[in-house]
Amino acid sequence: MPRKRSLFVAIVFVASVAYADDHPVFYVDKGACPFECCTYRDWGTEKITKLYAEPKTSSPVVGSAEKGATVKAQTGEVHTNPGKLIVKRDVATFRKGDVLWVYTYLGEGAFKIWYQGKFIEHEIDFDYLNPSPGDWGHFEVKPKSVWWVKVRAPTGLEGWTNQPEHFSNKDACG
Repeated sequence: MPRKRSLFVAIVFVASVAYADDHPVFYVDKGACPFECCTYRDWGTEKITKLYAEPKTSSPVVGSAEKGATVKAQTGEVHTNPGKLIVKRDVATFRKGDVLWVYTYLGEGAFKIWYQGKFIEHEIDFDYLNPSPGDWGHFEVKPKSVWWVKVRAPTGLEGWTNQPEHFSNKDACG
């Protein structure tokens, strides 16, 4: 009888460890506005921009936002394949060898990160595009994100775009 019990304990332990290291391989951060002072409000359309029925390019095109028009940016989503960051030395709550899965950029160097089985927000205070030997972490894989924004045109047409760079007035700080 004790043998069955220890096998049960071993299975529960292995399942717990697997869960702790599991992370979303694709994540949709609904409502995200991915930089400091990012805001959804009236935006100016700088270039003609395709609008989709849903936040994916395989969705039907419902129309376009015309250059010069003011649209109402209603909400957004950041779709991310995470980056894999390996901690090279102890820093903050992280220890050398920890794996951090890096998702949405939040502004001011902060990111949404998967760590020990949950999302946290933490600053990555080094330039992962131009790493240096003194950095506390190393990206084995850099995060890849697409920001989708739902807008309403003056005609009442609503749709999603993955080209937020076609709009002005997104930054409440300037």
